Amino acid sequence: MKKSLQISIMLVLLAGVFGCVNAVQAQRTGDYKEAPVKDAEVVAAANYAVGEAGRKEATSIKLISIERAEIQVVAGTNYRLCLKVEIDNKTKNVKAMVYRNLSKAHLLTSWGEASCTKSASIGNPATRHTRAR
Repeated sequence: MKKSLQISIMLVLLAGVFGCVNAVQAQRTGDYKEAPVKDAEVVAAANYAVGEAGRKEATSIKLISIERAEIQVVAGTNYRLCLKVEIDNKTKNVKAMVYRNLSKAHLLTSWGEASCTKSASIGNPATRHTRAR
């Protein structure tokens, strides 16, 4: 009885260790994960996206709110953002993707009007892509 209790405890401990290793491996593979919309880095990426899109489109774009955000850690960080913005006095939902390199410089990799409902995947906007210089 004592031997089987020890074996059971060891199996439980091993299962816990392997579960933690799998969780760490999943994060290292670069999967996107939800991020708090008030996180300083998310806010910085959203502000950059709005400013850069406004510059590229030669119009004034105002950030109203960050509806959803996801991050992916790679050699730097990718931000997938659902934003509510004001363009030409009209409120629109857009999806933006921003890459921040290891030197903390941002690059707008995509921007497009899209749904930002909870059931909609953030994913890639199915519209034009914008590259920052």
